[in-house]
Amino acid sequence: MNPLGFLVLGLSIAATTLAAVMLRRARERIIRTERTVAELEAAARSAASEAIALRLRHAALMDLIDCAVLVVDADDIVIEANDLGWKMLGSTPGSRSVSVRAALLDGLVDTVRQARIGVPVRQVDLCEQARSDTSAVASAVRLGDAESPVLLVVRDTTEVKRLETVRQDFVANVSHELRTPLASIRALAETLEGGALRDPAVATRFLGNIISETQRLTRIADDLLALTEAESRPVTAVEVALDDLILRVTQKLAPQADAAGQSLDVAVDSGLRVAGNTDRLEQVLINLVDNAIKYTPAGGRLAVRAWREGQAAKIDVSDTGIGLMEHERERIFERFYRVDKARSRQSGGTGLGLSIVRRIVEAHGGTITVAGELHKGSTFTATLPALPPPSDLSAPSSVPAPAQV
Repeated sequence: MNPLGFLVLGLSIAATTLAAVMLRRARERIIRTERTVAELEAAARSAASEAIALRLRHAALMDLIDCAVLVVDADDIVIEANDLGWKMLGSTPGSRSVSVRAALLDGLVDTVRQARIGVPVRQVDLCEQARSDTSAVASAVRLGDAESPVLLVVRDTTEVKRLETVRQDFVANVSHELRTPLASIRALAETLEGGALRDPAVATRFLGNIISETQRLTRIADDLLALTEAESRPVTAVEVALDDLILRVTQKLAPQADAAGQSLDVAVDSGLRVAGNTDRLEQVLINLVDNAIKYTPAGGRLAVRAWREGQAAKIDVSDTGIGLMEHERERIFERFYRVDKARSRQSGGTGLGLSIVRRIVEAHGGTITVAGELHKGSTFTATLPALPPPSDLSAPSSVPAPAQV
C-alpha cells in the first residue's frame, strides 16, 4: 500500500474513533439529561403534591377557625375567604368581584383602611352599626407593603355577650336569694340579743324562724349544687326502669299531695326503660311533681303518665293549678323565675327547680316542654330516648298507681 493509502486509512480510523468517542459522550450527556429531567419531574411532582397538601391544610384551617376570615386586595375586593366569610358576605365560595366596601359594614371598611396605613391590628365592635342583634369584633393586618392584601378576621361575639349577661344575672339573682334569709336571720338574732331571749314564747318562735331561714339557705345551696352538677358533669348512663322509678317517686310524694287536699293519679306503661342516671332522673320527677303540688289549690287534681311513643319515652306531669300565661311558658325554665313569687317563697321554693329539670333532661338527650293556660292548670312533658322493651314482655300495659289519694 502506498503512503497515500496509509494516510487515508489512518484518517478513516481516527475519524471512526473520534465519532465513537463523540457518540459515547453524546449518549452520556443524553443519559445525564434524562436523569436530570427525571429528577426535575420528580421534584415537580413532589412540589405539586406539597402544594396540594398545603392548600388542603390551608382550606381546613380556614374552615376550622370559628371566625369569618377574608383576604382583601388593594381595591377592596375579597380574593379569598373561608365559608363563614362568604356567608357573611352573602356570597358563595369562589365568587368574584365581591367588594368589601359594598357588602360589609362601614366599621369593617375602616378596619381594612387602618391596616393599609400601617396599623397592624385594630379591634372594632360592630354591635352599634349592626342592623340586627349580632355583635362582632373585627381585626385586620396588612400582609406586606401598602399594596399588599389585607387579612380581615371578624369574630361573632353575640354568644359571648349573652353568656356574660346570663352570668351577671345569675350572680345578681343568687345574691338576692341569699340576702333575704340572711337579713331575716340577722334581724331575728339581733332581736334575741336585745332582750327577746328572756321571753320564752318569743324566743322559741324566733329560734324556729331562724331554723326555717337556715333550711331555706340549705335548699338554695343544694339546688345550686344540683344545677351546677347537671350543667357540668356528663351523665353516666345505666339502664333505668322508668316505670318503677315513677311509681317509687309518686309513692314518696303521695302523702304531700294528700296533706294539700289533692288527688294524685298515676298511669305508667310497663317495661318502659331509658339509659340515664337514676338519681338525676328521680330529681326530675320529684321537682315536677313537687312543683305541681305547690301550685295547685286544695281539691285540685294531679296526674302523672308515662308511655312509649316510637323510640321515645314520654312523661307527663299535669295539674289543675294556677296555670300559665303565654309569656310565662317561654320563661318558666329560667333560673330563679317564679310564676307566683309570693306562693313560691311561702312554700320554700328557690326558683331553680325547673331549671334543674331542663338541664338534666337535656343532658340525657331529651327535651322538656310545658303547656297550659291561666287558671286552667299546666302540663309538663319530658321526652327521653327509650331503650327497646324487654323481649319477654308483650305489648305495654298500663300499671296502676301504687297509691291514689
